[in-house]
Amino acid sequence: MWVQRCCILKDGCLYFYTSIRSTQASGGLYLQGYRVNEQTLSFKQSVIELKPPSEEFKSFYFCAENKRENERWITALKMSIKKWLPLHQAIQDFMN
Repeated sequence: MWVQRCCILKDGCLYFYTSIRSTQASGGLYLQGYRVNEQTLSFKQSVIELKPPSEEFKSFYFCAENKRENERWITALKMSIKKWLPLHQAIQDFMN
């Protein structure tokens, strides 16, 4: 069962809103370490899978309005994840 949410991607975080008029996020996901994949449900529908870095976290699945939008989200998610260093790497870089 799918639940419609509005999402904003900012600085390696994906924020969820219950509607376009919501003023506060109902949740968020820090994307560092997640992998982005496209899964095909049918010949007309594909799904974006966010796979966590560890089994202790759960995977998330998203579907945009059409395939083109899914592709745009996948590209943006991958770029956002790559942009931010893992905390341990940032500390190590700072110490050096």
